[in-house]
Amino acid sequence: MAAEECLRFSDRSFCASTPWRGSAMIIPVTDFDCADANPQLHVEAIGASGPRILFLHGLGRCGRDFVPLMPWLANRRVTFLDHRGHGQSARADGAYQICDYTSDVVRWLANTVQEPIDLYGHSLGALVALQVAAIMPQAVRSVVLEEPPSATFLESPEAEGCLALFAAMQQFASVQAPVESIVRLLAAIKMGASPDASTLGMLRDGASLRMMAHFLRRVDPDVYRPPLAGEWFKGYDLVSIAAAINCPVLLLRGEVCCGGMLPEKDAIWLAEHLQRSTSIRYDGAGHLLHWQQMEKTVRHLLEFLESI
Repeated sequence: MAAEECLRFSDRSFCASTPWRGSAMIIPVTDFDCADANPQLHVEAIGASGPRILFLHGLGRCGRDFVPLMPWLANRRVTFLDHRGHGQSARADGAYQICDYTSDVVRWLANTVQEPIDLYGHSLGALVALQVAAIMPQAVRSVVLEEPPSATFLESPEAEGCLALFAAMQQFASVQAPVESIVRLLAAIKMGASPDASTLGMLRDGASLRMMAHFLRRVDPDVYRPPLAGEWFKGYDLVSIAAAINCPVLLLRGEVCCGGMLPEKDAIWLAEHLQRSTSIRYDGAGHLLHWQQMEKTVRHLLEFLESI
């Protein structure tokens, strides 16, 4: 199927202030809806020329989670999509295991992209990016992994707070209550079972919680069922995936004590099993590195991409 047959689009513009210029810059934006996909996916593209990079967001968010990074990528063709059940993409009748998200990206790449592409994935998106690179090595030039959650972490006592957050997000997903009301409820979530466990409001500021609440308004509650039921990684064989990847990989991770989801031992294992990997730990940072450590994330991303 030709890309022209698969995509409907309408042009508009995106204003961004470039850090190396004092004036605003107009970057063309194209909205794509992959109409023949099942489920239908919403995709946005920024920029008309340069190397292409695809951003894949985390659970409960959407492609626009990466918009703050766009001014630094003005010389590249940037694409970000909403995963099934998220944002403006269609829901998927409960099919929300990691492999389901991967199949969407593989289909989109096969129908749309003609040259090797760089992938940047955060959290769920990082796990998807890894599997896509293993399935389509000829289509992927490099991969950036931001805080991919490990299966062993989600099965450990350390994940109590994370799973409590997923359960709360499932409860608030698609609820059309005022954002401020959802923010107050999110802030009160205990990130652990102990009496002195931090609340989410202690780990993330009000603006971050407000964005989370906004994204949740367009999330299918069923996306949280697989991780809460221990079924998220079904069919996802990280050993064979890592062995099949031969492109450069940049691994960015925070600390579990600050909300990160990739423990030290799992990060070491992943770095050792990816043939061409570079691993960087952000001390004092949690799971949302591209927000909590934006300038550092951008610097490492650009340095990595320029080296490819």
